[in-house]
Amino acid sequence: YVGKAERSLVDRDVSDHFATNPNSRPTTGRSTVRRSFAALLREALQLRAVPRNLDNPGYFAMYGLADGGEERLNAWMHSRLTIAVWPAPANMQVRLRDVEVAAIEHFLPPVNLESNPAKLERLKRARAEMAAEAARWRTSTEQVR
Repeated sequence: YVGKAERSLVDRDVSDHFATNPNSRPTTGRSTVRRSFAALLREALQLRAVPRNLDNPGYFAMYGLADGGEERLNAWMHSRLTIAVWPAPANMQVRLRDVEVAAIEHFLPPVNLESNPAKLERLKRARAEMAAEAARWRTSTEQVR
């Protein structure tokens, strides 16, 4: 995965995406990289997609995880991933977004959908399946009816 942090690497990547801050509560519904990993690891980690806001379901492509899924995804990520950073020079003349796109186009990271010229059909299918599962979600009250 390649991503940029315009304001705070700690807030965006460390807390949101990779949940290495013990005080943070990462949510897959607010992190595209977590949604990609969740979709690819759905069966292996027994993950179920739900709307990211259970009180106001919608935006199902931004699905969250049910029943301990966040914790299982965190454990998998912490045991297998590392984070590397490149600090942009203070006087950089190129937009950071342009650097990010160039890195994605060069490295073809398997969980970056945006700006990635690789097909990534498996990832697109897996994310669509999770979004469809979130769209089928019903409250326990609705399921009883």
